[in-house]
Amino acid sequence: MTTGRRSFSFTTIAFIILLCAALPFAVFAQAETPAAPAATEEPAAVVTVTGTVSQGTPGAAVPADLVVTLHAFNAGMVETTYPAAQSPDGTFTAADVPVYPDHVYMMTAAHQDTSFSGDVKSGSDLIISPALAVTIYDVTEDPSVISISQLQSQAAVSLNELQMLQLYTFTNNSDLAYRAPDGASVRVNVPPGAQIYDMGSARFLISEDGSQMIDRALVLPGTEHKMHVLFTLPYGGEAAISHTVNYPLTNGFEVVISDAGLTVSGEGIEALGGREGGMAFGVPASVPAGGTVAFNLSGIPAPAPAEPTTGTAAPSTSAPGGINIPPLSVLLMVLGGACVGVALVLFIRDRRRAAAAPPASAPDPRVNALVQQIAELDVAFQAGQLSKEDYETQRAALKAQLMSVARDGSKE
Repeated sequence: MTTGRRSFSFTTIAFIILLCAALPFAVFAQAETPAAPAATEEPAAVVTVTGTVSQGTPGAAVPADLVVTLHAFNAGMVETTYPAAQSPDGTFTAADVPVYPDHVYMMTAAHQDTSFSGDVKSGSDLIISPALAVTIYDVTEDPSVISISQLQSQAAVSLNELQMLQLYTFTNNSDLAYRAPDGASVRVNVPPGAQIYDMGSARFLISEDGSQMIDRALVLPGTEHKMHVLFTLPYGGEAAISHTVNYPLTNGFEVVISDAGLTVSGEGIEALGGREGGMAFGVPASVPAGGTVAFNLSGIPAPAPAEPTTGTAAPSTSAPGGINIPPLSVLLMVLGGACVGVALVLFIRDRRRAAAAPPASAPDPRVNALVQQIAELDVAFQAGQLSKEDYETQRAALKAQLMSVARDGSKE
């Protein structure tokens, strides 16, 4: 087991799906190997799917020899591919495509060693409108085109652990798609000693030394590129948070605290007022690439006020200023979801590498079960449903079981 990583696999939450719905996605192109469909029923229709490929980089043309492929996925993620033929007017068609209502369909176009994808449609929608569009871009590996337009950190404390969720928004300031020379895209650093939660998404990787979260989705021009990283640090009443940024941070950064009793301080730190997640502190000045984001968090969380016992409304945690927010454990479950479109494209890439790679051992199902129990216990405690003594006893027992399972897995 690699030090500095934790594995979580929670239910997909609509927030992440909606967040990623508008995100165009692209990865390195791989050799196409059609797979047979698993469906045994007759298709609802057999159609000719039309594809339109446009060039998003001004002055660049759509290549005449562009390789365009239609991908179909059934509910079990079994994939079937259909080659598309190019027409003189620049459109592409895939003829005699069997369409199943419960499948999803996506067109990809390979350009400059990168596979760009466009519309993702259900079979039901494709029957009504058998047309899919793809936008390609010329590609750059120059990181100077990338900046961070927003960095917000949300902090919470549970027992002796600081939980930090960082929300990044990247901007591509060019008219080219950006990918790093190693084939990934942007990377974010975490403080020394931090443990990054592995969200179980095909899109994100954790560096071997545990110091970075790596995004595998291209950063496209004209599109907000969102990235989330969740990590923990030991907490004994105060913690110094410091890490460098790999790209210019143009609008400073914010730290939002949801727990009364906590405060943020440091050089240049200002109180910025209420936010949806609580009270915000931050530095409004920009930070250059290679510069440092640094602040101190201190204090002891105040106990949540008792909730009225009447009624059946779900309890919530109250932040300073009377703002209601979900506990961070709920955010853990939110981040367990994967971006649907990105996951499809990365699935295409990874399934073609599987034959050449040795099979990985299956994850121990006990890990996910124990993690889920710990998250639910945190939610119950923060909602006032457990005493502190019962909470600490049960959480310690669950963490001990989790460590035991982890040790067993590392010996295999």
